[in-house]
Amino acid sequence: MQSPDKATVANLNTTAQALAHLAMQFRADVRQLNAMGLGWLQCRVKKWYSTSESHLDIFLDRILYFDTDPTFDVGSVVGMSSVPDLLTRIQQWITDVLQQAKKFRRAAYDADPDYTSDLYEHLIRDFEKIAYKIERELRLIKQLGEAGYIGARLEDE
Repeated sequence: MQSPDKATVANLNTTAQALAHLAMQFRADVRQLNAMGLGWLQCRVKKWYSTSESHLDIFLDRILYFDTDPTFDVGSVVGMSSVPDLLTRIQQWITDVLQQAKKFRRAAYDADPDYTSDLYEHLIRDFEKIAYKIERELRLIKQLGEAGYIGARLEDE
């Protein structure tokens, strides 16, 4: 099927690129958290990885539905220096994806009120949940300090 417009496919590719980058970054973060012995946070990030990868598959399928090849670059993956830095970095990326998804959702709906805008709606719903959980963890770190936070969370494993 042909896309309603080229901008919709470009936006789908841009979103797929962001999701692929997040998935690969989360994958690296999970391994690093495992090596640090921070299993409770590793489990949380692993869920975020699964969410990102699931949405990536959905967006790839939509790109292919429009008889277009996916074209994007995953980008570089970075390490973490501390738990607050990790969460702050993820929070910023999630916020960026949310803002972009909201714009793309509107543009997709305006181009053609088909199912494409719904894909963005589901992504927004799931990423808002991630943003809320990150915000909660950062509040705990602010209250307890990083060492207190890690100490308090060790029993969560």
